[in-house]
Amino acid sequence: MVRGNIKGAYDMKRLNWMQCTGLSLMIPTCMGFVGCGVGDADGDGIGDTIDNCPTTPNFDQDDDDQDGFGDVCDNCPQVSNPGQENSDLDDDGDACDDSILDL
Repeated sequence: MVRGNIKGAYDMKRLNWMQCTGLSLMIPTCMGFVGCGVGDADGDGIGDTIDNCPTTPNFDQDDDDQDGFGDVCDNCPQVSNPGQENSDLDDDGDACDDSILDL
C-alpha cells in the first residue's frame, strides 16, 4: 500500500472523475480514487491504495510529520514515527512517548 500526503485531494478527485468517465486524457490513471474500481474502507472519498489512514476517515489527508500516516491515525502526529512503534502499547508512539514504560 502506498501512503502519502495528498493535499488538494478534492481537485485531484475531480480530475480523476473526469479521466475515469472519459472526459479528459490528461491524467493517465485513476490514481486510487473511489469510482475507478478502488475500495474506500473508511468512506472518506480517498481510495484505500493511496489513503494515508485507510480505516479512519480523513478527507484532508494531513500528515504534519510527513511519516506517511495521516494525523488522525498517527500514534505520534507531530514527530515522525514511520514504523508506528509503540513498545508499551499506550496511546503514544515511542518517538513521542515521554515514558516508554507507562504502567
